Amino acid sequence: AAPRAGLALGRDGSLRLAPRAPRGGPPPPPEALAGPAGVAVDPEGVAILADPATGRPARIACDGVLRPLGCLAVAAGGMAAGPRGALHLAEPSAGRVLLLDPSTGGERGRWEGAPLVAPADVAAGADGVVYVADPGAGRLHRLDADGRPLPGEWPAAGSAPERPVAAWVAPDGDGEAIVALDRPGGRAAVVLAWSPEGAPRPEVAARFAAA
Repeated sequence: AAPRAGLALGRDGSLRLAPRAPRGGPPPPPEALAGPAGVAVDPEGVAILADPATGRPARIACDGVLRPLGCLAVAAGGMAAGPRGALHLAEPSAGRVLLLDPSTGGERGRWEGAPLVAPADVAAGADGVVYVADPGAGRLHRLDADGRPLPGEWPAAGSAPERPVAAWVAPDGDGEAIVALDRPGGRAAVVLAWSPEGAPRPEVAARFAAA
C-alpha cells in the first residue's frame, strides 16, 4: 500500500484519504498532484488536497476532476476547512498558516509569528476553535478564528504532546474529540486525544492507535 498522507471526514461520513505518489514514478501532468500531503472537505462536501511537491492545492468535486487552485510559494503541509469558510493551510518551512478561499485558492489572510514556529497540520472544531500541530514549538496550539491563543491551560496538565506532527477532530459520542499524533524525540509515535475542554480521552486515542 502507498504511504498514507492526509485524512479528512466528509459531510456524508466518508473518510477521504490522500496517498502519496510512489517514488521513482513518471512526473505528474501539470494538472495533477505529485504527492498530496493534506486533505480537507469544504462546507459543500468537496475534497481539497494539498501537494507539498508543487505547493498547489486542488479541489476534487464529485465528478472526480482535479481543479488546481493556484500555486503557493513554499511546500504545503496539512490543512482543514476552518471557521468563516476559509481553508487553513499550514506551511511549516514558512512558519505560518495561510487562510485561503476554498473556491479560488486566493489568500484571505495569514497567521504568522508567535506562537507559531513550524506548523505542520491544522484541525478545526465545530465550535470554531482551530488546533495547530506545531512540532517546532512542541505544542498543539488552540486558537480562535483570528489566530489568537485562547486563554486557559489546554490540554490538562500532564497530558500535552511533546512534538505533535498531525491533528484532527473526531466524533466522540454526541460531541467531538481533538486527536493528535505525537512524535516525541527518541521514542515511538503515540496517538493522544482530548475533549474540547482539554480532558484526556484515552479511549478515543486507543481507537485510532489500533486502526
